Amino acid sequence: SGAGASSGAGASTARRATTTVERMSDPPSQVPVHKRCDVFDVPGRGPLCGPALLLPAFGKCGTNAVKDYSELHPNIRWPQRAETLFDPDVISPVAFVAANNPGVIPSDSLVWMAKAPVLGDFAGGRESSEALAARLLRAYPSAAVLLVFCDPELQPFRWYRHYVTRSVSWDAHVLPESATCPGWGQRSVYGDAPLSSIAAESERLGGPNTVLGLYAALMPVDNDCRLAASMRPVADGLCRTFRNGGGSFYRRGDKNVLCKRIRRVAVSMDDYADAYASAGYRVASSLDAVYMEDWEARGKDQMLRVLRLAGVDESQFPWERTNGFAPVYAVHQGEKDDPSAALLSEMLNLSNVPRSIYLSHEAQRVCCSLGRTFGRYPTWPSCASPELACHPAGAPPPLAPPLSPPGGPPMAPPMTPPRLSPWGVSRAQALALEAGAAFGSGILLCTCSCLLVCWLMRAMRPRRPLSKFDTCAATHEQEIEAAPEVRLRPAGGCHGGTDVEGKTASRVASGERAAILELAPTTTWPLCVCPGAQRCADGDEMPPCALRADVISHL
Repeated sequence: SGAGASSGAGASTARRATTTVERMSDPPSQVPVHKRCDVFDVPGRGPLCGPALLLPAFGKCGTNAVKDYSELHPNIRWPQRAETLFDPDVISPVAFVAANNPGVIPSDSLVWMAKAPVLGDFAGGRESSEALAARLLRAYPSAAVLLVFCDPELQPFRWYRHYVTRSVSWDAHVLPESATCPGWGQRSVYGDAPLSSIAAESERLGGPNTVLGLYAALMPVDNDCRLAASMRPVADGLCRTFRNGGGSFYRRGDKNVLCKRIRRVAVSMDDYADAYASAGYRVASSLDAVYMEDWEARGKDQMLRVLRLAGVDESQFPWERTNGFAPVYAVHQGEKDDPSAALLSEMLNLSNVPRSIYLSHEAQRVCCSLGRTFGRYPTWPSCASPELACHPAGAPPPLAPPLSPPGGPPMAPPMTPPRLSPWGVSRAQALALEAGAAFGSGILLCTCSCLLVCWLMRAMRPRRPLSKFDTCAATHEQEIEAAPEVRLRPAGGCHGGTDVEGKTASRVASGERAAILELAPTTTWPLCVCPGAQRCADGDEMPPCALRADVISHL
């Protein structure tokens, strides 16, 4: 549908057209220095510029706001159709330019943009997103890419609100209960169904009596989109009564189809952004992002990013006509006494939307990832304190430098954000941390080495062997160092006894100042002879045991 009639004949010959009609190589003087323009030779129209800025973004995330604000610039043009599908696998670049170029030629000062939210909504995973980004880069090498993101926590609700307020219509006839729900369907000629009729039918079927309550029941994101058993007949009844282009009431098995699709899209925004960076687009030079929720608070900053990415003179932008970057999305609310007006008013207040624990967690993760990629964090409730939740690398990178006036020197290349490590710190900070860790490791190694040297010196010190004048006893203040086989050291206690076995750590009775005799575990014969007839009490002193003569001779 994005290709229009001009691609009808070219749909089947899209790839052939890409190979038979080549991009022109024009003299440098024909295209202004700062202009993004891939020149295509379109039969019957001559050389035309390809788009300067592509928006393969996400639906319900503010692509209309980018269009409405940017077309205020006198040098920016948009195609007549609001959304144009520019995937080269669907329509050849030449056919796309022929069908959608709004009169921009290489020699003028104009540029044009195109948006296709469906490309983000149906990206299909990281691998297919990278493939799409690579196709766009090959087909339109001069064009930049602007990605538009919104709070993943609210995106499923925005889609549901869009469908129930704009695409629900009465069916030609109510299908019998035995009939299968048709699922998706175009708006019927019988007119749009008001919100009050949807709520009334839901209540009649045993469901919620408000459209907002119906959202919580039909879109159970935290339950992996599985409908409760009581809601399945309600969803089937609504699906048989109304036509809905988005399939809000359609289920496959026990899961709501719309919920499954939007849930997957909402949590994969960061992967989609990384795919374009991996394909060869450079952040702040040929790739950037804006956040829908940031227009009122950071509208001028976001608009400058759009203008500089498109390559137009920002000084010509009429800032006074932006109305403070007020929200663009609006829905006709009808008369005050209309029953649907109150239901719609409830849905327009986003603070009434039931929150999802799963989406809140995923929104914080996506926020941190986008902040690391583009150098600034969105103002989503789930990411209110990114300095705590995401460990940012510091201040965001500066904006691209302003454009030179016509005929002036070439524009300096845009600055790119600092390269970040997987932990969210800059390369300089990572090097500092590595240096600190290396210094600490060196100190620890030196300390361990010194201790090891001291231990070895002590172990290798010559020992004085026992003589016949040494005894089994020793005081607490004095250590008798024995030969390698025998070592005496102090130990307290009054135990008395005779012919104590000389096992390792055996006590030798000698009154309060006894000694522990440590021998090799294999040595078990008696070592000491003590006056067994004498006893001692705590605090008493008695003569130490004498070392047996055969032990002395053995030593």
